[in-house]
Amino acid sequence: MTNALRIRWPFVVAAALCAVLAGLYYGWPAGGSVAVAEDMPSAAQAKPAIDLAAALPVVPASTRDRYDTACGTPTPYCITSSTRSARQLATSVFALLRARGAKTVQRLSCDGDGGEADGPGDCSATATYGGVRIGVDADNAASFNGVRRPAVAFVVIVADLPPSTSGPLPAWSAMPLLPAESATPRCEVRATDGCHKYDSFVTVRLPLARVIPMVRSKLVAWGLMLDVAHCVDTGPHPGCVFGGMKFLKPGGHDMVTVVVLIRGDTAGTTKVHLGVVS
Repeated sequence: MTNALRIRWPFVVAAALCAVLAGLYYGWPAGGSVAVAEDMPSAAQAKPAIDLAAALPVVPASTRDRYDTACGTPTPYCITSSTRSARQLATSVFALLRARGAKTVQRLSCDGDGGEADGPGDCSATATYGGVRIGVDADNAASFNGVRRPAVAFVVIVADLPPSTSGPLPAWSAMPLLPAESATPRCEVRATDGCHKYDSFVTVRLPLARVIPMVRSKLVAWGLMLDVAHCVDTGPHPGCVFGGMKFLKPGGHDMVTVVVLIRGDTAGTTKVHLGVVS
């Protein structure tokens, strides 16, 4: 993935989920490319800025996410907090960068300040270090479909960086995403290094009302950051769609995208369609 200013993980995941859904239903291949401006610094030129960000200490009342899942994009510095706001996190991180020689380009701006923050509760600031732009972004804590997300802050290096790796999926037994009685799904995309896409249609002999919280809890317990969670309780086809992502390796490598479609039927059982893609 090529880094650029303000790459937000919900948008990355939404695009990935669209690709997954297309693959599930229409057999379209997932993938694509990101255009890179010719004057972007190279990875070698950006290394001092990357090293600077990676060496930043964790700010008080926060936790380092070395996998970058909470921040949703490969980044040299990703922190979360359940007690501090986006403004507090971004202020602290930006101060750390400035104290280590980064020069301010755009001062911290948060939603409601009249600045250029990206969305509700978001904060951003920009600096330079060694001729390379460094962005600091932060999002406030929020509740999403009954799941509490912490506040996050992360550093974005604006450079032509090599893409993050996309390794094979773990063995199905290492991804407990469906009820225990479900069969192992088939591998739809297999490469020399292993499976890159699981696809499964199963019937769970439990009512919809029991399956929905069960599947959601399994997704969250596995560390998935839910980005899509839409349920319809009435009508001829009640059910839910869940989707999200996580990185399997530190440094934002081996991203996995998961989509689960759940639908109840008149027999009191539940149809579950699961897609997992790396």
